Amino acid sequence: MPGEGLKNQGVGAGPGAAMAGLRQEIAAGVMRFLAGGRLPAEVMVGEVYLNCTPGREVLSSLLAGHNILLVGPPGCGKTTLALNLWHFLEDTARVSGCPVNCLPGLTGCPWCRAGLSHGEAMPWPARERVVRLQGSGELQPEDLLGGVDPRRLLRYGHGDLRGMVPGRLWQANNALLVVDFLERMPGRVLGLLRYVLEGELVLPESELVLAIDTLVVATVDGQGLARLPGFILDYFDVIQVNYLESYRLEKGLLVERNIAASVAGTVVDVAHRSRHDPRLERGASTRAAVRFGELARAYSELQASGYLASEEVILRRAAEVSLAGAVKVHPALAESHSPEAIIDDMVVAVVSGRPQCRSQGGFLPREALENLAEEIAMNEEFRRDLKRGYFHSLVKMLKDNPSWELSKIFQRFLAGKLGESGVQGRALRALEIEALKEALHYLEEEAVLSSGGEGWRLSTESLKVLIGRLVAEGFASQEMPAEEGGRVGRRLPWARGEIIGVKPFTTGDGYRDLSLRDTLRRTVKRGQREIKREDLVAWQRENRTRLEAVLCLDVSSTMAELQKFWLAKKVALQLALTHLAQKDQVAVVSFANEAREVVSLSKNLARVSRALVDLEVELNAFTNIGAGLEAARKVLAKKPPDGGRRQIILISDGEATAPKDRPEGYALEQAVRMAREGIGISVVCLMGERSNPALMGRISRIGRGQLYIWEGGVRGTVGE
Repeated sequence: MPGEGLKNQGVGAGPGAAMAGLRQEIAAGVMRFLAGGRLPAEVMVGEVYLNCTPGREVLSSLLAGHNILLVGPPGCGKTTLALNLWHFLEDTARVSGCPVNCLPGLTGCPWCRAGLSHGEAMPWPARERVVRLQGSGELQPEDLLGGVDPRRLLRYGHGDLRGMVPGRLWQANNALLVVDFLERMPGRVLGLLRYVLEGELVLPESELVLAIDTLVVATVDGQGLARLPGFILDYFDVIQVNYLESYRLEKGLLVERNIAASVAGTVVDVAHRSRHDPRLERGASTRAAVRFGELARAYSELQASGYLASEEVILRRAAEVSLAGAVKVHPALAESHSPEAIIDDMVVAVVSGRPQCRSQGGFLPREALENLAEEIAMNEEFRRDLKRGYFHSLVKMLKDNPSWELSKIFQRFLAGKLGESGVQGRALRALEIEALKEALHYLEEEAVLSSGGEGWRLSTESLKVLIGRLVAEGFASQEMPAEEGGRVGRRLPWARGEIIGVKPFTTGDGYRDLSLRDTLRRTVKRGQREIKREDLVAWQRENRTRLEAVLCLDVSSTMAELQKFWLAKKVALQLALTHLAQKDQVAVVSFANEAREVVSLSKNLARVSRALVDLEVELNAFTNIGAGLEAARKVLAKKPPDGGRRQIILISDGEATAPKDRPEGYALEQAVRMAREGIGISVVCLMGERSNPALMGRISRIGRGQLYIWEGGVRGTVGE
């Protein structure tokens, strides 16, 4: 059977066989390339420059005879690289008119036999030995495999390949197959491609199997990789390709296209800034930078006729046309920032020599600002070293935690200083310290940090953002399981009176008090399709007795376990926000070996929140719960009773270890004393390796309050 002859004697063999044919030819081409001595500094394939790491990976996969999947952002040169791999092939000859590109000397193909009988062998340059496909959801297997021609079928018979209409995939025999947008291909086409990756073509409506000798190089974007099925990924070496980080190489690409060196330098500067600008979710690609340079060159040619006045105007106009559509503004800034304005600002900054990352209004997206505030507030060691200006320690923590928002900003400043230099040792450490200081000064300009003494701390604006995030998370709407006398499955509100009406929703109102019916009614009356913050309506409750509350926080060494201390601060911040919104007074007391008054009774949220965030764990300190309760009682005793209620909220893990002779007994004695004076005690017990919920339960019962257990990531607030 002709099909069987082609299967058995064809030029291709599947990947299960020993590497031969096209793959061996490519491997030999790679060896010739390596003999040129172009590594390890850089890899250049044809007209394509590669960073060192992906370049080595591509060459290694080609040497191994593996199919390659290039993954990277749009415009980084994936397809151009794939198409330039023909440089590893050689010029050869093929049979003229053969739809499967058979080489002369094979007899299994009916077209070849007919062609060779007339001596129709023709040259086949290496540049033409590339077949390109583009993924699309509308692509069908028949588009690639072809189909049956009824007239040819009647003439040659059912078992003859000449009865088929050849498809695009047939031409990939003895050639490279480049597949763009692999993730866009439908499932049926991916199933067909699986056979091609195994070295076979299963022809439709027949029993014929065509052996095909090809190597597949496919491309996907970063997000598309997750959409590919595992059975396809098993056949590929996945290689990450990114934009050129080398200023010299990217500038060289532009100069090779007859773009003036000065213009090329400006174009590359703008492109690199866009890739590291926090306002942009996606920066300008290498392809966009080339377009920018070419358009700037064209505008320069029109300058002689007076069409454009100056080089700056040329660059700004060219950047607006070529880059505005290539970048993507961060979603948090999409309404307030246009891509045209951001790109124009970058061009002006480069032309005027303004430093990168100079402070500008709204430079940091709000989400990044919130992440920064919470990262600094929750990381006790980092915040302490930041306050004291311990730069070496800060640099180490940032390098160990590259996912932090502050680490990303630090890396941008550091990259700007390193450039193309290979700095090492003390010089590198000095540059890292300098980059960190510049990053911190930048964040100070952005009102994220405020300087004081030798270091920095969170600014008042960051504290507002941090508290706003706690409210947005619905921190007060969660429930906590209770033990030792606590109430299970019920969240007791703090001083909530009966509902007497409705009012506009304001900061401090609980989300449980939202009136959905009145909110929707107000939105409809305004003729809107979406609910905005000013449309929110909350239940108004009757006035209740004023409350004086003391937040009593454990700062002993056991609170440093996991995130216990940050959780304690979050509870305290939410309670302070809730009480101060109700015109109550709040004080803060901390305790370890001894206790101290941090903030006296106050109605100032900024003062209370600042004190809570700045609290530090006292290392190697014991837990004196009794001293904390006594200090809280003294704070309340400074003001004579005026009919209002007095409440102490104890936030600790309950592991009493001081005073040495009887730590638990001393804590219980202080609880009894306060109960006799009419002071209530509610307790939040943070569970960990060392905690004592039993003791905390006894204290809450004596103080006629509530006990809430925080365990396993469950979040909540404290009730009366």
